Amino acid sequence: MERQTPDHYLPTFNKNEDGCEFSTSCFTCSLPECVWDLPNGEINRLRTELKHQNILKTIQAEGLTAEEAAVRFGLNIRTIRRMQGNA
Repeated sequence: MERQTPDHYLPTFNKNEDGCEFSTSCFTCSLPECVWDLPNGEINRLRTELKHQNILKTIQAEGLTAEEAAVRFGLNIRTIRRMQGNA
């Protein structure tokens, strides 16, 4: 019988220390909890938040109106205004 090391009994994780779609490295990640530990609904919420933050940064950097941003990003004007109101 093969002798098992203590590490053999530790749970295995599917985490990639090279980061994920939210951060390039686990060690520098700003999220309070790892996305690999979150349920899918929470991950989808984070994806949406990140997308909205990037859209808002672009709107601000380029001085786009809500109408221009809606056309550019393929969103409804109301969606753009709601994102701006929540920022």
